[in-house]
Amino acid sequence: METTTPYNTKENNIDLWEAWIDMQNSGKNQRGTLYIIGDVVINNRILRPFLVKKEAVHPTKDELLLEVIPHIISENGYTVEVFYSEELQSPNQYKSITIYSGNIQIAKITEIEVLL
Repeated sequence: METTTPYNTKENNIDLWEAWIDMQNSGKNQRGTLYIIGDVVINNRILRPFLVKKEAVHPTKDELLLEVIPHIISENGYTVEVFYSEELQSPNQYKSITIYSGNIQIAKITEIEVLL
């Protein structure tokens, strides 16, 4: 059976994305905060984009999908930084992070550093 994805892939000219987990150890419970930071090129200097969770068509438990809002990613324009954070129940909660602008994939992060 062939599977297809409803998303188009478009490489952003800037590939500056980082993800890390800052661990907060409290007794037996190991909780952490996931931080994601990256640069996008936009075509509107007034608007400030941000990252939100995206609903998955075929969700997997260990993949985080994020979306740049508003959808103003451009080939040429202004570089701006976007940021996302989320408290995690476990440092192994996500194995990968995929970032979209609308249905266009602009980044995929598979290495998430854990800071103790």
